[in-house]
Amino acid sequence: MNKRPPVAEKLLWDSKFFGFPMARINPVVLTPDQMKSALEFCLKNRIRCLFWRASSNDALSVELAEEHGFHLANFRMTYEFDFDLGHVFPQVREHEFKFRQARRSDLSELMAISKNLYLDSRYYYDRAFSRVACDRFYGEWIKKLVNSQKTGQQVYVLDHGKKIAAYIGYEVSDGTVRLVLVGVSHSYQGRGVGKILLGLFLKQMFKEGFTKFEVVTQGRNIASQRLYQSCGFKIAASHIDYHRWFEHI
Repeated sequence: MNKRPPVAEKLLWDSKFFGFPMARINPVVLTPDQMKSALEFCLKNRIRCLFWRASSNDALSVELAEEHGFHLANFRMTYEFDFDLGHVFPQVREHEFKFRQARRSDLSELMAISKNLYLDSRYYYDRAFSRVACDRFYGEWIKKLVNSQKTGQQVYVLDHGKKIAAYIGYEVSDGTVRLVLVGVSHSYQGRGVGKILLGLFLKQMFKEGFTKFEVVTQGRNIASQRLYQSCGFKIAASHIDYHRWFEHI
């Protein structure tokens, strides 16, 4: 029997990266008693910032967030792509581009591309986080994926000449390919590069035996939503990302 996760738990990697204690609430729907328990956990462990990914369909959870000092950081949209449902590969123009797995020698260029690329994310949106730290956060995430020794966790890039035009970082969990970082270089935006990248990526993963894909984007990021919709992704779920800051440290 799988053990239920605690109502609240400390985020070790995030705490180390940002330099102060951080935690998250695990259930997407909370009761008042669970909220009380989560806040007591934060006080006991001197948590500075608490994350909560709440269900957008539960009115009580939204009321609890508002009553207890949380602020909205993101409206999270989850999209799915399933070849078993009869989807077809997006049409792509492959000329002039080379699709390949990222190498460690690409890291400096990939980290430079990621800078200021995710301004719609909840970290940038929450101004309590340092802008410099946010820039580093996504660069370190890419670095972690490229250097990963885990099976089903890597980055693919789209080369144009000697430049990287775009990249996709992904992780495989329970047979589903989750696109965790998708980025198009500023100099290539608005040229259909994102659609080319996604089409080639889906084809590659399909060759490796995967048929189910998932990606998350921000509700405020209309361009990304249009891209995924144009490639056959369908909306599967929505959540609200809340942040709560504490003043005890």
